[in-house]
Amino acid sequence: MLSIVFNILVSILTVFLVFEGALYFSKNKNIALITAVAYTFLFYRLYVPNLFLADTLFNFLFTLFIFYFLKNLLDNKEIKYKKSAFSGFLLGIATLTRPITQYFVVIPVVFLILKNRRLPKKSFVSAGIFVLFFLSVLSPWFIRNYVLFNRVFLSSIGDYHTFVSYVGPWQSYRENISRMEGAERIKKYVEEKYGAMAMYDIEKSRALAKDAKEKILEAPLSYTLFHLSSVPIFFLNNDIILGLRNAFKISLPDVFVAEKVLTGNFSAIFDIVRKFNPAVLFLFFGSYALIFLKSFLGIGAAVYLSRKGDLKAFFCLATIFYFALIVGFEGQARFRLPIESFLLFFLVAGIYFGYNFFKSKSLLKSKNAKK
Repeated sequence: MLSIVFNILVSILTVFLVFEGALYFSKNKNIALITAVAYTFLFYRLYVPNLFLADTLFNFLFTLFIFYFLKNLLDNKEIKYKKSAFSGFLLGIATLTRPITQYFVVIPVVFLILKNRRLPKKSFVSAGIFVLFFLSVLSPWFIRNYVLFNRVFLSSIGDYHTFVSYVGPWQSYRENISRMEGAERIKKYVEEKYGAMAMYDIEKSRALAKDAKEKILEAPLSYTLFHLSSVPIFFLNNDIILGLRNAFKISLPDVFVAEKVLTGNFSAIFDIVRKFNPAVLFLFFGSYALIFLKSFLGIGAAVYLSRKGDLKAFFCLATIFYFALIVGFEGQARFRLPIESFLLFFLVAGIYFGYNFFKSKSLLKSKNAKK
């Protein structure tokens, strides 16, 4: 119960942080308010604090890091070593909470160097301090794992998922079998070869990761193309349907429709249409339409601003695609939560400024016509 209360409080703080971030970068209270309200009512975001997961705390810490990094480093003409240190510390704390950002450190380092490229010495010192403080947070855990297991790593679960979540779906696709059948095969294979508790065994997880790498190296191009095909699916994972199913235990269609469409399994879509009533189908396909608009219009607005030379927008875009690429084919909608605030902000800002632009243009035309 206490963990749920803590999660709810942290979740509320994240909303305020999203508002402050949107206000800072847009300089517009309407955009900030709409972004924060839309973020507040993301259905799966409301559901996750009720679970015993690190996601809620991680989302707060990662959002805090992004806001601090953009405001104090990318949007600051001066190079501040103390701010580089604190920024690296924040990312380290977030990564210790959820290791999904352990490779993300490369992106802020590259942007620190790009931002201060006219002062190469200072830019590399700033980037070095950032990395040093990032690693200083993680180093106690690295040392502990090295002492106990003679290996430096953050989490053994990542090794397990390299095989189950990355290679497993790829093998199912190559063998032209369903997701469920493929998952059963992978489960059976893992249990027979490594045991039922392989996920929690350091050595067995490591062996699974080696197994995964060997299979990928047998056909690296095929795997790479398959993994890249998961990017659109990441943005279309239906958090609305998933949240409703998990929260209320109601019968709704399979949430993996985007995967079925992109792998050409259209018969599964027709099965859904036949099995469910019009009201459920309206909710189902309507929610997919909303998610599509939110994701791809948000990305489109970020791309537009990046092309205008906005380094902050380009950094946010790089952050969005980092998560899309690192999550892979098996990623559920909850893995999109760390970048939902970016998608919503760019969507709202794009619509708001686009509307004002066309409105001013039409007013100008009408004035000219009167003359």
